[in-house]
Amino acid sequence: MPNGNTFIATDLQLEEVNAQGKVVFTFSPPDGDRIMKAMKLPNGESICLTNDARVLRVDANGKILNKFDVPLGTRLFGGRIYGLNNGRILIPHNAENKVVEYDRDGKPIWEVVVQQPIAALRLPNGNTLVTSMSENRAIEFDRNGREVWQYRAENTRVTRALRR
Repeated sequence: MPNGNTFIATDLQLEEVNAQGKVVFTFSPPDGDRIMKAMKLPNGESICLTNDARVLRVDANGKILNKFDVPLGTRLFGGRIYGLNNGRILIPHNAENKVVEYDRDGKPIWEVVVQQPIAALRLPNGNTLVTSMSENRAIEFDRNGREVWQYRAENTRVTRALRR
């Protein structure tokens, strides 16, 4: 992280550890829920998607700020969700073959069709980069959902992609 700390997400908790190895943040979801995907945001909040298909937004003290349910057909551990600076979040819907951008309250505000998406992130230019499990590729989409770039791998899955 920019401050030198390390953010760690396991299926049971979120932790942030400083450079000296001291735990400076910890959060475990209520009711025994498990964490499928998580991200630390620049503003100090954390977001996670739990196995009951619920997004939790947590402040730097571990307090749940808000939560909403996501209609996921298949719940996959791993992959990537992506929190945006404006409070929105990108979530891959693997079984539904789409990536959806939700506002802070869980209202869908943008989506793009992608076969079995695993990870999605918003690029500095406003486009969205998505990886597809079944198509072995990374795809960049503009705000209108038009494909503007792709990378295709031979004989292997593309599960993560980053572009700065």
